[in-house]
Amino acid sequence: MIPRNITGSESKLPHGGGIDSNGNGKVSHYGYRDLSNKVLAAVDREIIIPAIETAAIRTTAIASGRGGESSIREMAVRAFAAANGALAEETHELAGIMEAVRRGAEKHKHEISVEMDATQRYVRTHQDGTPWTVSDAVVVFFLVAFSGADLLVGINTNATVLMSSGIRAFEDSPFRAYLFCLVPIGIAAGLKALGSHIDALSKRRQYTIAVWGIGLIFGVIWASLFAATFPGLTESAADIVRNLTDSSASTASPMSKGAFVFCAMMAESLIAAGCWLTAQAICQKHELENRVDNPAYLKLQKDLDYWSKVYHQHWYLLGRLNGKIRALEEKEGHFVEQAVHYFRAAVKWASNHRDLEDFLNG
Repeated sequence: MIPRNITGSESKLPHGGGIDSNGNGKVSHYGYRDLSNKVLAAVDREIIIPAIETAAIRTTAIASGRGGESSIREMAVRAFAAANGALAEETHELAGIMEAVRRGAEKHKHEISVEMDATQRYVRTHQDGTPWTVSDAVVVFFLVAFSGADLLVGINTNATVLMSSGIRAFEDSPFRAYLFCLVPIGIAAGLKALGSHIDALSKRRQYTIAVWGIGLIFGVIWASLFAATFPGLTESAADIVRNLTDSSASTASPMSKGAFVFCAMMAESLIAAGCWLTAQAICQKHELENRVDNPAYLKLQKDLDYWSKVYHQHWYLLGRLNGKIRALEEKEGHFVEQAVHYFRAAVKWASNHRDLEDFLNG
């Protein structure tokens, strides 16, 4: 019988190599790079069709009749295996090697692709671009100064509220109150840092517009809450006295006061971040970005191209080997059926010959 599988934990290669296993039944072999000549030689080798042993078939037909068909099948299988067993064993072994190499190449491709995703495609350098104008310089200075003043005013306001809150820690040390109010600066810096990770100019512009838009929305809400929280700014002295003596006069709820402080902090953080992003965009307009290929990325691309080629080559060779294996199986089946056909004809001949002898001797 022609062998159908390669057994054992290691299959020896023609030049002394082996297919190693990681202990879980999964092949971790990265492969041998040039077995194409052996594979093509095995694929091109002619399949030998042995001669059918008609004498043995006739003897079995006379001696055993139809009951000898299984013996004929076994005899035909042994005869075909004797003629093509070495070829069948080699093709199965090479097919196992090709599959291991293909899996190794696929693993390499995945590893390199993951590393390429984490590697910069270009190395970027900056040099002088469009000359600066007075108006651009003034706008950048104004945006930076305004963002600093915006954050300082917010921090001072929040720190004053904390020092007047009655909390002992803030009353004893104003420095603690000011440190506690640095969160808006962190929010603004975080929004600016997120924008720096956007490479596409169009998306970075959209991000800047979104930051400005949300900041303006919080600013408008803050202005509305400010007007509702401090209505006395536009009232006369008589109106203020009347409101104080009116028992039905309503005061701002704690929720509205909390919303007032929240909107103030978000507005100052978003507007400051918008100022920084806009100033950065103006500065980048006056810088010329020079991009050159990253050597590390090019090396990874070369390795990926190589292992992709190895993968497809061994996929092709594996297909040729599987085709040869199927051809061997088909030829073997055809040879066995042909031997059985001869056997059945011999059984029929033997039966007719025996009937004739019985008739003549009867």
